Amino acid sequence: MKCPKCGKEIADESVFCGFCGARVNGEEGNPETQTNDSPEDNASCLLVGISFLFPIVGIIVYAINTKEKPNKAKSCLKAALWGFGIGLAMNLIVAFAA
Repeated sequence: MKCPKCGKEIADESVFCGFCGARVNGEEGNPETQTNDSPEDNASCLLVGISFLFPIVGIIVYAINTKEKPNKAKSCLKAALWGFGIGLAMNLIVAFAA
């Protein structure tokens, strides 16, 4: 069979093209292989900023949205961890500089 995107010859049982990575074999309709990339699943800049400044908010948002909106949850958790790490580093620098 040929890849519908790049036209190269691939195996009949292939799910993805080994050359360009395009999905083949009509797997688009399978809900188990679909990702949740809806616009409401993306974290807003405000929410990420708040998660960075107040890490506890990011951890709470992560705990609430882990299953329903995984992309938003991961973004907030990453921002919270970065905020916590940078805050800790700044506190250590100030403590040892004095």
